Amino acid sequence: MNWEIKSFDVVTAYLQRNLSELIYVCPLKGYSAQPNRTLKLNKALCGLKQVRRCWWQHLKELFSEIWFQPNKDDQSTYSYEEGRYKALLWIHVDDGVLGASNATLMDNLRNRLQEKLSLKWDLGICSIFGIEVQREGNKFYLSQPALSKEICESHLSDIMAEKPLLDVILESGPEKQINKDYLSKIHMLLYLAQAKLLDIMFSLNYLA
Repeated sequence: MNWEIKSFDVVTAYLQRNLSELIYVCPLKGYSAQPNRTLKLNKALCGLKQVRRCWWQHLKELFSEIWFQPNKDDQSTYSYEEGRYKALLWIHVDDGVLGASNATLMDNLRNRLQEKLSLKWDLGICSIFGIEVQREGNKFYLSQPALSKEICESHLSDIMAEKPLLDVILESGPEKQINKDYLSKIHMLLYLAQAKLLDIMFSLNYLA
């Protein structure tokens, strides 16, 4: 499957969406305003509780206008079909990846997306969310060397297994005092595993 793949960033993502509800804020320090006055927000700003859902609804509406259908199992992924040609779109906040089954469809969808959003396009896809992507023909190789090195040097350098996992008896019923350091290590390893190291996912879920 030799698809065209390109990544993009949404410029000033949240500011491209008008708020659907009334929200007032206190004037920031240094802002000249009359006493006992508040400011009405017209645009979604980073830090608001409503901002993520507001932005997601905005994207869903825009994508539906150009016939992208949301994935039922993953609301950050959209699909597009035009006869025998297909496309997939993935987006998380302001980072996105677009894949199309041919160059003509890719150019067409890029132009239509550009009409709806202010986008900055990359020529291909080298990295996404800290995951390095290397393409060789129809194959993609994913790696996270920076995160792997950080986890090993900062959190796992003093760990040495005394027994194989299968020889260790784990008792159910966690202690009242949660070991936050242990959970932190497991959390980082789970994040690393779901992107690349699927072979250790079972063991990590077992330990979690």
